[in-house]
Amino acid sequence: MLSKAAPYLVFLILASALYALAISLDAYLNPWDERFHALVAKHAMDTPFKPTLYAQALADTDYSTWDKAHVWLHKQPLFIWEMALSMRLFGESVIAVRIPSMLTAIFIVLISLRMGELLWGRRAGMIAASLVLSNVFLFQLVSGAQGMDHNDVAFAGYVAASAWAWMESRHSRKRYWPILIGLFAGAAVLCKWMAGIWIFGVWGLAILLEGRQAFELKKWQSWGLALFTTIVVALPWQLYIFNRFPEVAKAEWEYNSLHLFQALEGHAAEWFFHLKQAPLVLGWATILLLPLGIFAVVRRPANRREGLALCAGILVVYLVFSLSATKMPAYPFMVIVPLSLVAAAGLDALFSLIQHIKPKAVKMGLSTLLIATMAFLAINFKPVLATHFDADNKNLSRQCALHNLKVFDALEARLPEKTVLFNVNGRWQIDMMFFTPFVAYDIMPSKSEVERLQGQGWHVGFFDHPRIPLPDSIRSLPGIEVLPERLKGYL
Repeated sequence: MLSKAAPYLVFLILASALYALAISLDAYLNPWDERFHALVAKHAMDTPFKPTLYAQALADTDYSTWDKAHVWLHKQPLFIWEMALSMRLFGESVIAVRIPSMLTAIFIVLISLRMGELLWGRRAGMIAASLVLSNVFLFQLVSGAQGMDHNDVAFAGYVAASAWAWMESRHSRKRYWPILIGLFAGAAVLCKWMAGIWIFGVWGLAILLEGRQAFELKKWQSWGLALFTTIVVALPWQLYIFNRFPEVAKAEWEYNSLHLFQALEGHAAEWFFHLKQAPLVLGWATILLLPLGIFAVVRRPANRREGLALCAGILVVYLVFSLSATKMPAYPFMVIVPLSLVAAAGLDALFSLIQHIKPKAVKMGLSTLLIATMAFLAINFKPVLATHFDADNKNLSRQCALHNLKVFDALEARLPEKTVLFNVNGRWQIDMMFFTPFVAYDIMPSKSEVERLQGQGWHVGFFDHPRIPLPDSIRSLPGIEVLPERLKGYL
């Protein structure tokens, strides 16, 4: 029993240490997405069923875009709720924001081990877990430094969990597995919408590959039960937001639909963009092992249908996102675990070939060389060093963020809690609202707006910087405060 659990304990310790490091590297919120997700989660602690970026819409400005919204439905809510719960338990801190991603990443590593073991044996499972553990892109997502951060960690986690439950159902007759598949797929939908039902395409193809048996009704009953469970989990939120916030929900629905046909927010690229980004997202070890892994899946009789279905599912993901007009590096990351499993099949096949070599010294030498080569290709510290450290004093983003944290602390120490701040440059109004109790805007209000807010008991303050100089008509108003502090950076 102990020997069976030992790999899980080893990977649990390694993953816990690695991702604990990831969440502790930066004391500030990262651009672009982490700052927005964190602020919505902070507000969700009090109003979980009314996600807001601006909890109070005080100023006369446009709240229709996702980066300025009052009601914020730009993403599905589950990962936001996880972050809100973490802050409720551990306090309103940056680390608390990242704890759910840390736990999810640990879970992803462990189920990679389990899934590889179910498919092709313990060694394949350990290889798959090692590939996930060494994935720098996942580390950066957990740390908040990579775009879409905690949203993509949660999404990849639930997609992987649905695949894991499916594999368990193939090796067990327990009736709860289809329900768990549906629960995890529904949770994936509640993180990042319809791509969360990915497992049903993979599962359906695996059934079809069974030949004549694929037309037996019982083969599809569990599939149908799981899909029904997914609908039960995911549909209520969609109905709720269209009933409670119909205009915002409709606008977000239409906006999200445009991703397929229009390059939004400047995210245009060639059709092969995701292939170019593969070294960043997957790492060279996984990329180089994938062709061999596909060959091994085709040639190996054990669980061939499941392996082929996973390969097809990966191909569909890359095909869809390559054809979509809007392209961002993290989109295909949802299948990082299946990718690692297929790559693991390739390395496992190489180790099997080496085992047939008779001189023990040669066998050991080749095995050691293979492990060392894969480790060298898999581990890439450059993105981590460039993002989270500043040894050469060139990391301006980090310098600005740390400087502005000091400004936030100074303002919170001397301004009343009921303060609204204007003319905040560089999107730092989002960070300001997370780290302080203030309401903050990047706009310059009218004189009448300032007087209205003062009449409602708000202390009104202004940053005075060259981009938007403070008008004399506002500067001369009694009771306003022109802040001597300066925020650095435009992010």
